[in-house]
Order: sequence, then C-alpha cells, then structure tokens
Amino acid sequence: MPLQSFLKLNKLLVLVLLGGYVITVLEVRYVHDDILKEHRIAWTPIIYSLTMALLGAVALAFWERGGRRFLFWGFALGMVIGPVGFWLHTGGQPFQGVLSLLSVWGRSVGAAESLGGPPALAPLSLSGLGMLGMLACARRFQTDERR
Repeated sequence: MPLQSFLKLNKLLVLVLLGGYVITVLEVRYVHDDILKEHRIAWTPIIYSLTMALLGAVALAFWERGGRRFLFWGFALGMVIGPVGFWLHTGGQPFQGVLSLLSVWGRSVGAAESLGGPPALAPLSLSGLGMLGMLACARRFQTDERR
C-alpha cells in the first residue's frame, strides 16, 4: 500500500480513533479494577475497546476490501455500548445522574468526590468515538472514486 494512498484524512482519523480505544482500554481497566470481579458487565468497555483497537488496525489495512465497512459497524456498536454504560453508571436514573453531576458546579472545589459512584457520562465517550468513526467510514464521505 503506497504511503500517499494511506494518508487520506478518513484513514488518519480512524487511526487516531483506534489510538483512543487503546487509551480507553488502559484507563477503564485501571478504573474498573475494583468491580471487575463482582460485575462481569464491567469488562464490556475493555473488551469492546481492545477488539476495536486490534481488529480495527487490521481492517484499516484492508480499507478498500471491506475494512471500511467492518470498521463502520464496529464503530456503530459503540453507539449502543455507550448509552448502556451510561444507564448502568447512573443506576437506571440518567436524569438524576446528570443533575447530580451538574450540582457540583454550585459547590466548592473538591465537591465532586462526594458524589460517589461511577462517573455518569464517562461511558458516552465510546459513543463519541463511535460517531466520529462512523462518519470517517461512511460511504458518503469517502474521497476516492471507488467509495
């Protein structure tokens, strides 16, 4: 694969997003350390992000031969996993979770520690990565003639 062919904006964006999944694996594994044994569902963002980072790199190499479509649907899965994690992080009370998060703005610095529980909006980062990845892989936004 010639270097100039690889250096298309869409592919570079996907490469950066795959790096975001690597960071997510490292961060979530560290943050979820205490609950991984109790709640198997806590492995979901780790497994999803690791799978996207590894298989995504392979799919990126086969961009023109089905890799782009594979990546599109892999990124789309993040649009499901993110909201499910948001629901779980808020204990099934998404509005209350966001209101609690916003209430910190009216308190003194350091008050966020008193919230307890998992960060409500953190799982939605997978949706953000997914949405950007879907746009980068969408047929409509491809620059070459083969789309």
